[in-house]
Amino acid sequence: MDWRGLKVSRQFTSDLKNETGSALIEYVVLGLAAQVILLGASVPLLLVQQHQLAAVSAAKLVGRAAAAGDAISADYLESVQQVVASNFGVDSDQVRIITSRSGGVVSVRALVQNADYRYSVAVPR
Repeated sequence: MDWRGLKVSRQFTSDLKNETGSALIEYVVLGLAAQVILLGASVPLLLVQQHQLAAVSAAKLVGRAAAAGDAISADYLESVQQVVASNFGVDSDQVRIITSRSGGVVSVRALVQNADYRYSVAVPR
C-alpha cells in the first residue's frame, strides 16, 4: 500500500483502524490527568480565599465588639486571633489584628499571611 509516497504495510493500516483500548487511554490521559492538573492549579487559589475569609472574619469580630461598646484589650485580640486561626486552619502567628481609634470611629486591620482586610465602624461615645 502506498500512502503519499510512503510504503505502509497492511498490518500497520489495520492496526490504525482497530481502536481497541483507545477509550481507556483517552479516559486516563484526558480524564484523570486533566483533573489532576486542574486540582493542582486550584489548591493555591483556595488557600488565598481561605486566608482572605479569615482576615474578614477577624476584622469584623473585633469591629462588631467595638461597635457594641466592649473594650478592645490585648487579651481580647489574642483570643480572636486564636479563634480565627482555629476556625480557618492557619497558625495563630499568621493572624495579626491592628486597631486604631479616631474620634468616634474604630478602624480594624486584619492580616492573615498575604490577605489584608480593613474594617471601620462607628462606636458609641
